[in-house]
Amino acid sequence: MKVLTFVCLLIVISTSALGAARRAVVIKVDGLPGQLVADFVKERDPSTGLSRLPWIEKVFFQNGAWVKNFYVRGVSVSASSWQVLETGQRLVIRGNVEYDRYTMAGYDYLNFFPFYLKYARSKAVDMPVVEVLDRLHIRLLADRFDLSQRYQGIQLFQRALYWRTLESSFRKRITSRSIRQLFDEWQAGIDWRNLINEQNERELVARLQDENTLYLDYFTPEFDHLAHLDNNRESLRTWLQELDRLVGRIQTAIDRSPLSGETVLVLISDHGINNKASAYSQGYDLARFFGGASG
Repeated sequence: MKVLTFVCLLIVISTSALGAARRAVVIKVDGLPGQLVADFVKERDPSTGLSRLPWIEKVFFQNGAWVKNFYVRGVSVSASSWQVLETGQRLVIRGNVEYDRYTMAGYDYLNFFPFYLKYARSKAVDMPVVEVLDRLHIRLLADRFDLSQRYQGIQLFQRALYWRTLESSFRKRITSRSIRQLFDEWQAGIDWRNLINEQNERELVARLQDENTLYLDYFTPEFDHLAHLDNNRESLRTWLQELDRLVGRIQTAIDRSPLSGETVLVLISDHGINNKASAYSQGYDLARFFGGASG
């Protein structure tokens, strides 16, 4: 199975089962620079002496492999970069939005709302970017496995819409919290994205117990959303520590699964963001700049 032929800015692979891998579990993180991960892995927590990202260090840097100096030749945006990652093929998607030069029809690859509406009306089953790739006979990695053999989380390159996942995420949030907690969340604003991420994780962990499921993935856009707004090192580290705990939970579930010795865990990212505090970039914190003396 060609499960590791990817090109990206960050690939870290658990190699404990690489020689006899039957199952691939892929954690996809949007917008995460590989060097930032490496920097926090090397940094030690003064209170414990451990890495700031102990699970990532253990699973990937000590017992796995970090693939460096790979890049996509093209615009560093999500749709283009994920196309290379998901297919292993050269770029045919050139941006997050494209227009047909003859008809001026628009292809908004990252806009989920029209997809939801069309799906509800039985007018579409795939996101536009997947439809384009299908017309060009370019397969996604997940397509190399039968439907019964794969679990796909909700993500940018979406085949079908999993209403049951959305429904379960709402039901689980309501049933797992007290009335007071729900009221507090309602006042502060419900974190809709995290609500779905939690359900995707629950479903992935449950499917790991099924030895017939050979491909599973989990996608999170949260780092990309954060890094576009804030390059504060503490904020980035806090989020990466959440990712580290996610890696730990998934690795623990893999270790307890029937295919523990035949599963490879991969952490990948589509593109990085310039998070240097001294650089004015897409991750520059304008609020902090204007609030300071220099602003």
